[in-house]
Amino acid sequence: MAVIKDTTIKALKYQNYKGKNKTIPNQWKFGVDVGLYVLMRKNGAKLWQHQYSFKNIDGKNVRRVLSYGAYPDVSLKEAKAKYRANNELVKQGIDPFDERERLEKEKQAKAKAELKRLEQEKIERDRKQKYTFEKMAREWHNTKSPEWSAKHKTEVMSSFQRFAFPVIGKKPIDSIERFDLMELLKDIEQRPNPPLTALRKLRQRLEAVFWYVIDTYKIIDENPAANIKSTSFKKVPEQHLRALPHEELPELMRRIESYKGFMTTKLALKMLVHTFVRHSELRLAQWSEIDWNKRLWTIPESRMKAGKPHVVPISNQVIEILKELQIINGHYPFIFASNHKPHQQAISENAVLVMLKNIGMWQTTTAHGLRSTFSSLANEQQINPDVIERQLAHTAGDKVRAAYNRSEYLPHRIALMQWYSNWIDGKQEPFGQFFESFSKSNTSQLIQVQK
Repeated sequence: MAVIKDTTIKALKYQNYKGKNKTIPNQWKFGVDVGLYVLMRKNGAKLWQHQYSFKNIDGKNVRRVLSYGAYPDVSLKEAKAKYRANNELVKQGIDPFDERERLEKEKQAKAKAELKRLEQEKIERDRKQKYTFEKMAREWHNTKSPEWSAKHKTEVMSSFQRFAFPVIGKKPIDSIERFDLMELLKDIEQRPNPPLTALRKLRQRLEAVFWYVIDTYKIIDENPAANIKSTSFKKVPEQHLRALPHEELPELMRRIESYKGFMTTKLALKMLVHTFVRHSELRLAQWSEIDWNKRLWTIPESRMKAGKPHVVPISNQVIEILKELQIINGHYPFIFASNHKPHQQAISENAVLVMLKNIGMWQTTTAHGLRSTFSSLANEQQINPDVIERQLAHTAGDKVRAAYNRSEYLPHRIALMQWYSNWIDGKQEPFGQFFESFSKSNTSQLIQVQK
């Protein structure tokens, strides 16, 4: 085949047809190389085409035609380059037609991904400029408040409006740093008659808002309020509220049962009533501390006020509470895992206290007051004071009483905990009478725990 030059293609006319037909067809081919030709059309258009044979997956030869564009938009040199490249693909067993489709799809996918990336960048820029602290705080409040009482809902928003919005409300959420929050909180602390309780609650709410933004919008990566400890501020003066009279335990349990909030918190308060441990001892409880066979919960020394491990016998009622919790939080380390970061955190230090407030028991008792409720009832029953004090994890007042080890009182404490749970449930029986029957029917358990 003679060498074809660009000038030849340029000079080529539709009327130059030299084929076998007497009349010029609507389109005809001018060969440039084996399989490469210019398709001449009646309207004067010159189109580059490449015809080749390719074996399909069935092993049959299939004729395919590739179009390279119109001349002179695509020059002879460019057409030949495409022609050679596609012939090379055929030699490698690759169908140029399929390859071109693949590359086109890949190109479209990349273009789509790039467009999406640019759109996302714009969204992120808009978010950072548009999403101020006030907007995010209100959004968090709207999301969480359906679980709260009307009074608590109003109190939370009022704290933002009073303290936070005037200072950081209009700031973009990603521009707020730990220093800004410390400055805000310290300013509250330095006021005459500072509202210290409100300050501590605000600190917790600031942290909650930032966690919400991190999880929902990914605008920020770190929570500037997370490392601000309550110990950084003046201590709230301790208030001594009366213990709940044991006659009011049924009403407390009725209100707990009717509570519609976070189930983990509800079960935490139920367990607190039955076990009367300190709130901090309960809140951070882990499944590894539970001995299901011996029905004992061992609180490690790190969480105990006296710095010594404390054993809490588990009553039948507490077993049922733990089984409910196991369904909810059994795959997390904490028995009372937080709703926000269940793999890493327990419920907040105020969760149970807020629930007491929401069920209308805030002015009646506190979490610590439940310990006094048990102590008063147990002393009324003339139970051995050493057994009571041991179960309350109180340090003995003299060396003789301190010399007793936990196993010497454990059978009595096991019976005591079951008796108290029964009492809470309305099965009110003198402890002496209960202990006698319990010891006879639970001999094997009492022997096992002392091994």
